[in-house]
This record gives sequence, structure tokens and C-alpha cells, in this order.
Amino acid sequence: MRRVFFLALLAIVAGILSTPLHAQTLEAGTWFGSMQPPETPEPFRIGYEVSYDGDVMRIVALGGENSLVLNEARFEDGNLVYWFQPGPRVDCVLEPDGKDTYAGDCSDTDGATGQMMITRDESMVAGLKSVEEMEGGEGGAD
Repeated sequence: MRRVFFLALLAIVAGILSTPLHAQTLEAGTWFGSMQPPETPEPFRIGYEVSYDGDVMRIVALGGENSLVLNEARFEDGNLVYWFQPGPRVDCVLEPDGKDTYAGDCSDTDGATGQMMITRDESMVAGLKSVEEMEGGEGGAD
């Protein structure tokens, strides 16, 4: 009887341990977040659209009229990693920071570092200014 119990326990543990880290995903849909480029005094609010093309995760960052494709978005060792351009290539590593939240540094090829955060919890970015507000266009006056 002990042997059957041990084998069953071993099978359960093996199943848990064999779950690949790359199986970690973000739920498709709208996410919230922030971006703080290097030498910017405070972060600003942005949005994200997460989708999938088969097993390939696609993330687009949205700020005002602008969009930015986050290339090769994937999980490595539990961290969300991706890179983006235009300009110098910027590589990002966002670590888990609570439920459905990832935050971390983004560094360009010149060594300048900023921060980005992505979350499902809109309240985490509610107090931040939007891209338009940061640029001084709070109401769209032309």
C-alpha cells in the first residue's frame, strides 16, 4: 500500500515539476501600466493590448496616439522579457510584482535605463498622468 501511495505522490510531484516555464502567459485583452523613460522625473500611464498568434504572445504598448510593438515577448525564469525600437534597441526584463503585475528595468544599447510596468489592476496607475498630460495637451486643444 505504501508503494502505491509513494508512486502516486511521485507522479503528482513529477507532473507539477515538469510544467514548463514557457507555459506561463498573460491573459489576452487590455492591460494597464506605466513607462518611465531615462531622465524622466515621473512615470506616465500607458495601456497594453495582449493577444496571441497561435502560441506566440503579442504585446502592443499604447500611449495617446502612439503604439509600440514589444518584440519577442515571452517569459524567461518567471520574468516577462521583450525588446522594442525605434531608436536604439531597448531590452526589458519585468519581474513578477504581485498578482497579474510585472515591473522592471528597460535598458538601451547605450546603457540608459528606464522602467515599465504592466498590470491587470487599473487602480495601480489611476493617479499617473497620461502621455497627453505629460506632453502638456490635457484636453486636445489645437
